[in-house]
Amino acid sequence: FIAKELSTFETVCTQMLEDVQERLVYRTQVYIRNEILGYKPSPGDIAYPEKLEMMQ
Repeated sequence: FIAKELSTFETVCTQMLEDVQERLVYRTQVYIRNEILGYKPSPGDIAYPEKLEMMQ
């Protein structure tokens, strides 16, 4: 009886893990598309060496 319950529990846990992994992959893809691929640098962003010199 316990073996069947553990098997059922394992099935549920495996499905939950797969669902979480799928969601993480999806959210990562959305973040990369929106925040990294669509990034438009401002003039201040590309003046990076000058920013370091101003900080010294």
